[in-house]
Formats: sequence, C-alpha cells, structure tokens
Amino acid sequence: MLADENYLMRLSQGQLNTLERCPRLFQHTCLEQLQSPADPGYEEKQVLGSRFHLLMQQREMGLPIDSFLSADANLQSWMAKFADAAPEILTSTSGEFRESEHFRTLNFSDYLLTVVYDLLIADNIQAQILDWKTSAKSPNKRKLEKNWQTRLYLYVLAETSQYAPENISMTYWFVQSEGKPQSVKFSYSTAQHEQTRKKLTKLLSQLTQWLGDFYQRKPFPQVSEGNKACEDCQFAKRCDRLWRLPEEHRVNVFQGENPLRMGTGATVMENEPQSTQRSHPRKALAPVVASGVTQRNKSMFESLPMSSGISLSQDASTTGKDDDISLDFPPLVVDSNLLDLVTIEEVTL
Repeated sequence: MLADENYLMRLSQGQLNTLERCPRLFQHTCLEQLQSPADPGYEEKQVLGSRFHLLMQQREMGLPIDSFLSADANLQSWMAKFADAAPEILTSTSGEFRESEHFRTLNFSDYLLTVVYDLLIADNIQAQILDWKTSAKSPNKRKLEKNWQTRLYLYVLAETSQYAPENISMTYWFVQSEGKPQSVKFSYSTAQHEQTRKKLTKLLSQLTQWLGDFYQRKPFPQVSEGNKACEDCQFAKRCDRLWRLPEEHRVNVFQGENPLRMGTGATVMENEPQSTQRSHPRKALAPVVASGVTQRNKSMFESLPMSSGISLSQDASTTGKDDDISLDFPPLVVDSNLLDLVTIEEVTL
C-alpha cells in the first residue's frame, strides 16, 4: 500500500449524500462500483436533462443553439418559459464574470471536494450560483436546504474565494415545473458556513475510519433495520434486508438488484511501474484547480477577489453535472482490490 500525499480521493455532493444516508450504500456504489441495470425511462429523462445543460452551456459560450431547439420540443418549451421567467439571468452585464459548468475543488481533511456550478455569475461584490433542475418534481425547499449539493456548493465557493458568506447565494431553477419555471434561493451566512465545516469534519472523519476498516476487509456500517432507506434500495437483498421489508417493496427491490454488475471505470495510472499501481483507498490522483475558465473571460475572472491559494486552469474536466448526468472526471488510482471511486448518484429532491 502506498501512502502518497499527492493522491486524494474525490468526493462530490452526490457521494456525500449517499455516505450520510447509508454508509454501506456508499461502499457498494462508490468503492465496489456495483450497479443495477438502468431503467429505460430514467435514462431517457437523464439524456434530456443533459441536453438542457448542454444547451445552456452553449448559449452562455455564445455558440448557436437553434439546432438544439428545433430538434426537441421539450427543450424549446423549457427555454422559452425560462426566458420569460428570468430574462435577467440570460442577459450579461458589463463587468461581471459569467461561466457555465464552472468547476472548483477544495482540499478538505485530505479529501478533494469537487463541485460543478451550472452557472456562476459574479462581480466585485457578490457571487451567485445557479443550478438547473429538469426533474418534474415540485421543489422542496426544506429538502434542498439539507441536501449536500446546497451545503457543499456554497461552502466551497466561500472557501475558494474572498467573498464573505453573506455575499454568496445559490438558486435552483426548476425548468419543468407546471406553469412557469420555479426557483428556490438560498442566502448564506458565516454561521451556516461554520456549521457546514463541522458537519464535513465529522462525516469525513467517519469516512476515514470506515475506509481504514474496509481496507482490512471490514464492511461499512449499515443503517438500522426498518430504515426507510432500505425500502427502495437495490442492495436490500445483498444486505440481508429484503425479507425484513414490507411485502409491497420486496419484488421491485429484488428486480432492481438482479443482476448486479461491476462498473467499468477502474483504471490505473499509465506509465507507472506495476509494483506501484496501488494506493490507499481514500487517495486518488487529483491536481487541485479552482475552475475551468475560458480564455474569453479568464482575464476578467483573475481580477475578482480570489483566495491566493487558488489557481485557474483551462484543462479542468467539466463535461457533466452531478444532478442530471455523471461527471467526467480524470481516472483515479485505487487499490487493485477496489474499483474507481468516482461515482455520482442522482440526488432525490
């Protein structure tokens, strides 16, 4: 086993949600890369969501979007309604920084926390994080507030810039809501920032302990019997929880887990000696960069109040979102008995 401090395990908001909800589920999906066959209906919605994100990204970059709109009536409808509901978001203001699919990382307790903002709008006074939601579900502010996407996105921006927490906000836009698109906005504060820091410290301390045990072939802990998290979990049978569930949940859960298949994302570093192609299970190669910034607005962004420890990069991989599609991060170095640790799970809101 290697213990190289240049290697860090990447964690997204989706993985933090999974870890907090059920540590054993984190083990199965993020470490062992166990998955059930995707539901065709879900895949169709996922593709549509990714197309909307790409549409908004291309528009922000000044690229033509007519081909997107003409090929998909849903996208055309969503875009038209969103333009009517929030025209100010689609209009650039002189002197402000704007970037779609803005990527940031933060080294926290020897883990690399990663975020991708659908759109970041900032000036010398304040910064706004915008996130597109294409789910047909009605927004639930209470659940959003507790979700790690909200907590982590705000926390990382405050930590990697000189903006005070009170000058940072995050707004979710539900573009498929009935009638016109709905938004849910969260302001931020120093008190909330400290609370998130404490929660992160506790959760990641537990993860470090569980990873150490896992490396000694001890599984991650399970949630208590009768926990609602088991009712629709694809691993209920694997965890010996299937027959403890109400009868109405058993068939769907069993079908969801059969068959389980291994993920294909595991890789080792190229050009590395075979004898060194191992690493501590919580370590993965990850250079720390703040964001992928296009040359068009790099100079503008460099003038914003940023922390001195943050660098800019044009090479950051930002080809996906962790709510509607999977992030396309660089490969990880993991122990030969494990698989790729980067797995993004859809957030249920």
